[in-house]
Amino acid sequence: MKLFTDKTLLARVHLDRPLLRVLKDVTETYSIGSYVKHSLVRVGYGDLNIVLTTSKGRYFVKIFSKDKTREQITSYLKVIQTCQKKGIPTTRLYSYRNKKVLYKNPNLCVMEFLTGKSLENKIATKKDLLFITNFMTRIHSLKLKVAKNYDSWGTQHFLEEYKRKLPYVSAQYQTLTKQIAREFKRIDFTKFRKSLVHGDIHDEHVIRSYAGREGYKVIDFETVDNGYAVVDFSIFLAMLAVNPKKSTTYNQDLIKGLTDEYSKVIPVSEYERQHIPLLILITYLMYYLSASYEYVVNKDRTDKVKMWIMKAKKGLAHMHMHMLH
Repeated sequence: MKLFTDKTLLARVHLDRPLLRVLKDVTETYSIGSYVKHSLVRVGYGDLNIVLTTSKGRYFVKIFSKDKTREQITSYLKVIQTCQKKGIPTTRLYSYRNKKVLYKNPNLCVMEFLTGKSLENKIATKKDLLFITNFMTRIHSLKLKVAKNYDSWGTQHFLEEYKRKLPYVSAQYQTLTKQIAREFKRIDFTKFRKSLVHGDIHDEHVIRSYAGREGYKVIDFETVDNGYAVVDFSIFLAMLAVNPKKSTTYNQDLIKGLTDEYSKVIPVSEYERQHIPLLILITYLMYYLSASYEYVVNKDRTDKVKMWIMKAKKGLAHMHMHMLH
């Protein structure tokens, strides 16, 4: 697999001294033992993520991208801290003097290193899906205002993104995209409930059976925003619930069952329910357009990008047939 190089990863952040010096300073500041070694996480976009090993164990260090504003960083940390206080299962933040969590120069935070397995490349079980549904009701219930966070892969940004990415897909998908754009423009978003949203619930972001214990944790709040709850829920359905290998009826029943479960806590209007299939389809389309753009324009030929293209194409084919029914 082709992965990001050290040079590419380090270019994401501002460092005024060598990374090794930064990490040794961090171990002292957070009192997490003495430095042993580190490795850069070579997949994913955005921040510089590092697995740091010290004499006390392993830790996850996130150095925030130089493109992130102070408000976005503060919002990210505020959401995780709020989840910790309310018992919502996500990664733990470490603090230092006077309960500070943000280290400055460079801007970074230290989190627990989760040793469990994610749901990546696995078919989610009913138990998995019910956990994530419950998690989403708890996130969508939080009364938090956060800094605006624009995700170029995000479903709700379809109209802003599709024209820029359209030239890099085949004529067949260009036609489909234009058709879906017409449908998207007809959505009355004022009828959608607004809430705090995770924005990127997929298989890599759900950890199951962590640290040798049964249970789950949801990670990666890089795209957290105040958005539309039903859009966030539809992203989850697209990325983890819908199974293109199953029949249309199976997936219809699954979507209805999970929506019914979600609506026990968060009301879902009939208008929102009617638009869930379209939002799922648009989620697949955004992943296809965005991954294709990365592949062609940014020459990102990693297995990860190829996987997103294939997954999105299968989802598109299935949901297109679903909507024809």
